Amino acid sequence: MAPRELLLTRGELLLSVGAFDDARQAAEQAITQFTAAGWRSLLAEAQLLLSQAQLAGDDVEAAQGAASTAAILFGRQRRPGWATVARYTALRADERAGQLTPELRRRALREAGRLAARGWRAQELDARLIAARVALELGDVGTVRRELRQTAAARTRGGTDLRIRAWYAEAMVRLATGREAAAEQALRAGFRVMEEQRATLGATELRVHVASHAHDVATLGIQLATRSGSPRKVLDWAERWRAGALRLRPVRPPADEELAAALAELRRVSGDAEEALLAGRPPERLLARRGTLEERVRRLSRQAAGPLFAPPQEPPTVERIGPALGDAVLVELIATIDDDVLSAVTVRDGEPRLHALGSREAARRELGALLFALRRLALGHGPPAPALAQVSARAARLEAAVLGPLRGVIGDRPLVVVPAGSLRSVPWALLPACAGRPVTVAPSAAVWLRASTRVAQPPRRSSAGPRVVLACGPGLNGATAEIAGLAGAYPDAVRLEGPDATVEGVLRALDGADVAHVAAHGVLRGDNPLFSALSLSDGPLTAYDLERLSQAPRLVLLPACQSGAGHVLAGDEVMGLTSALFALGTGTAVATVIPVPDEATRPLMLALHDGLRRGQPVARALAEAQAASDRSDPAALATAGGFVCYGAG
Repeated sequence: MAPRELLLTRGELLLSVGAFDDARQAAEQAITQFTAAGWRSLLAEAQLLLSQAQLAGDDVEAAQGAASTAAILFGRQRRPGWATVARYTALRADERAGQLTPELRRRALREAGRLAARGWRAQELDARLIAARVALELGDVGTVRRELRQTAAARTRGGTDLRIRAWYAEAMVRLATGREAAAEQALRAGFRVMEEQRATLGATELRVHVASHAHDVATLGIQLATRSGSPRKVLDWAERWRAGALRLRPVRPPADEELAAALAELRRVSGDAEEALLAGRPPERLLARRGTLEERVRRLSRQAAGPLFAPPQEPPTVERIGPALGDAVLVELIATIDDDVLSAVTVRDGEPRLHALGSREAARRELGALLFALRRLALGHGPPAPALAQVSARAARLEAAVLGPLRGVIGDRPLVVVPAGSLRSVPWALLPACAGRPVTVAPSAAVWLRASTRVAQPPRRSSAGPRVVLACGPGLNGATAEIAGLAGAYPDAVRLEGPDATVEGVLRALDGADVAHVAAHGVLRGDNPLFSALSLSDGPLTAYDLERLSQAPRLVLLPACQSGAGHVLAGDEVMGLTSALFALGTGTAVATVIPVPDEATRPLMLALHDGLRRGQPVARALAEAQAASDRSDPAALATAGGFVCYGAG
């Protein structure tokens, strides 16, 4: 294969596993290169790949334009086959845009015939599915049945996306003919296709992306369950959909030494780039090298294969969740992109209930306003009195949006919250109803149940006491004092500071630890969440580094800026530092959702550890430390409010 075609091949591979952002970048890079070189034939193919990646990423309007451009280019080049594929992509974009018109049905059937004539069976079947969906929307059940008879083979043959869409179409026609139970069976079958594909992938990055293929299936499943009014059904579908990749432990790549070397070079180059920026020297060459190394790390991590066709894990039932909760209440928030409805399933004393909460978008707006006000408070921007008042008012409004209708159910009990993706960064301790209340946040009830089971197991070193690691990154004066204060309470702890706090040194200490406290600058990478990192003496410790651990720490405390934040993808899959730890088996993590001042963090962390040494559960120790902070001090309030307990609690 010529080097100039590698970008297209790589983009197609990334798109096949759902990594559409990466596929889009590859297509855009290819378009730039091919345009400059005058390679018109490959330029048309790159434009088609771009439209497919944009469509997968829900940028429907851009996909419509790119697909039309590709079709025109292929037409000028007299490549009718490729032009047909481009028009088929435009069909999918128009369908996604909701243009379910008789004209779209006619186009879909016309292109299905052309695709069939050229032997592109998968695309032909998909075009027929589009025609069937439009006919269903128009009430033409006869056309729906005729087209679905021709696409029945797609449920067992072809790519993952096509098979899932075929089951989705089957569910829709069963629903249209009044067979709701049969429709749900079809949705479950489509979802299993995605789960089987996910099980074949070893890298976390690929596993979290593949859930995007099942978006329509999961959304319809949740809608049907909600319509039924059954909290058990809603909980079952919500748990099938969210954070499924975190239930699978990352598979270490076969070339682990090569990956470690690439990560080490990446740290060195990242440090050199930061130094160049601070010194005012041109960093472009170093930043370009860093991008190349990041791509190499990702490629090596993707070489791992998962256990082929591992049986899908069934979601936990209320009967399993209820006893594990004890006196706590589960609050699982549910929202879908397709509508503006926020709802919740609660489980208290083994009894599930379904609640309508209101507008998802309104809750998201209130959260954004609260986080903005909290960051200003933490950074000391503006007069403190108005800022404190704004945080208080915003917190009260957010509470009304997400917990208001639940007050009678939650009472004064501890909470286990499974948030919808857009609400993952809620600073729960600031909500009036949560002041002093233990609140634990988990990506899913299944992840919480697994973490709780692990936490309930006896410590690994019961005879010698817990193995504690205290590590401090550079540039944080408050963190140095924080580690010094904790060292007196843990005289046998492994203490890593200054030049000793290297990535490899910290990783060795973390492996198998009972308690790990890492005070370091945190960097959140929205463009590539698995490169979110903690800054240590020789460079960044990334989520890729954490996946090299053979045994994750039981409890991890990360008093670093936004260490609890992550990038939310389809299926409420979250990529970041804390999610990497949970996939590896960490039971509980304490991290922040905003940048926090390190000087104000020290007293909070010392109080938290004091509670832990007295035998308190992590969530309660954190809640009491937060409640005891000085709420009249802007920095102390912002710091206390910014910390969240994740995992088992």
